[in-house]
Amino acid sequence: MAKERAIGDRKEVSLWDELHPNRWLKAGLLDGKQVTLTIETVYVEVMPGKTEGSKDDKAIMSFVGKDRELALNRTNSECLKAMFGPRVQEWKGKRVTLCTDQDRDPTSGGKCDCIRIAGSPDITENIEVSWVVHSPKGPRTNRRTLKPTAKRTQTEPKTTNETEQK
Repeated sequence: MAKERAIGDRKEVSLWDELHPNRWLKAGLLDGKQVTLTIETVYVEVMPGKTEGSKDDKAIMSFVGKDRELALNRTNSECLKAMFGPRVQEWKGKRVTLCTDQDRDPTSGGKCDCIRIAGSPDITENIEVSWVVHSPKGPRTNRRTLKPTAKRTQTEPKTTNETEQK
C-alpha cells in the first residue's frame, strides 16, 4: 500500500512519465529496458472514444503486484494471441516481456515511443506473427517476431507505490 503523503512532502522522480502519475504503464517508465511481468487479468472497459461524446470498448491488461495497467492496442493484442492463444482468460499467470519501440503517433502522424511485446519466458522458440490492418490508405500487413526471453524477472518499471516509498 502506498505511504500516505502530507502536503508539502517532496518526492524525487527520475523519469518524465513519473511527473504525471496515473493508472497506465507508459513507455517512458520502462526507461529503455525490457521488463518481464506476470499477467494478472485481461478485461474490457468502456472508455471515452476518439470523437467527442463517443465511447469505445478498450482491452486492459493488469499485472501481478503492479498498480499500473496496459491498454492493449491491436499490435500488442495480436502478439499476445500468437504466444498464448485466443482464450484471453488463459493468459492469466503467463509472463510477458515488454519493451519500447517507435511507432506512428495516431494524433500527429509523427513518431512516438510506445510499449511493444518483445516475447515471453513462457515460449520456447521464435514466433512470427502477422495481421492485416485496414486503413484509409488501404490494407497493410504488420509483422512482429516474438522471442523467448530470460527465465528470470527483469528490472521492473517504477510504479507509483514504489516511487512513493523511497
